[in-house]
Amino acid sequence: MLLPPSIPLPQPERVTVSVDPTRELVYRFLDPKTGEVISQVPPEQVLEIVRGIQDLLRSADRSDAGIKLPTVNLRG
Repeated sequence: MLLPPSIPLPQPERVTVSVDPTRELVYRFLDPKTGEVISQVPPEQVLEIVRGIQDLLRSADRSDAGIKLPTVNLRG
């Protein structure tokens, strides 16, 4: 898909791409003069939610590993 010529594209030095510890690609759009982050995709709040969910899943896996479910004898 081509963008209309009126929409300015970010300059390469104004965008950084990295991989978050959650294995998500993170795009940061920087102010070309200060290097300060202007915008980030996905936002930090979304990454925090992903980290929280991953932590819950890891803790559930650890607790499930130590718990043996009771068995039922159906033969009497």
